[in-house]
Amino acid sequence: MGDDGSDAGDPAGARDTRPGWTVTAPSSPGEHVEDVLRLYLAAFSGPPWHAEVDGAEARRPTLTAHLGRRDVEVLVAHDDDGRLVGVTYGWPGAPAPPDGFHREVADALDPEDARRYLSADAFELVELMVDPAVQGQGLGRALLRTVVGGRPAWLLTHPEGAGVRLYAATGWRDAGGFTDATGTPLRVHVRPAAG
Repeated sequence: MGDDGSDAGDPAGARDTRPGWTVTAPSSPGEHVEDVLRLYLAAFSGPPWHAEVDGAEARRPTLTAHLGRRDVEVLVAHDDDGRLVGVTYGWPGAPAPPDGFHREVADALDPEDARRYLSADAFELVELMVDPAVQGQGLGRALLRTVVGGRPAWLLTHPEGAGVRLYAATGWRDAGGFTDATGTPLRVHVRPAAG
């Protein structure tokens, strides 16, 4: 993967080795649930997410289901000591017709964006988490660029989330928002296919 972002976007063969971390695509993502839970709590505790309130046990079923999907594309980053410091994952396409969750996303977008990004050609970025100890060093950018590649993509984030600045700096556009069933405000960010 080049620093210019000219990677092929193939997570299955992705490997990025830099001083401080190594990024790979695990062959069995479901085997990493415990490490991902620890990283999730580190990355999303405190405002605005407050993952520490519900804890790892509340998130375990969702992460287990996500990492067990056949179509999930996962990248993990380990530091030089072998500690998990970054994870990103998602999957291609959105269900057609949209399920309840994707209907909320579609309703938050203008019709053209909904057609473009909630499609089989687009990538749904579900999670991007980086250990707070290494945030700001380019790992989130490397994970994001590699997992999405040149595909059109979308993601949800809190309007005050740490990733908002990263998404804006890497070509993502805030395309709309809604409040979920828990009362959490969410923004839909989209990124067109890279040319």
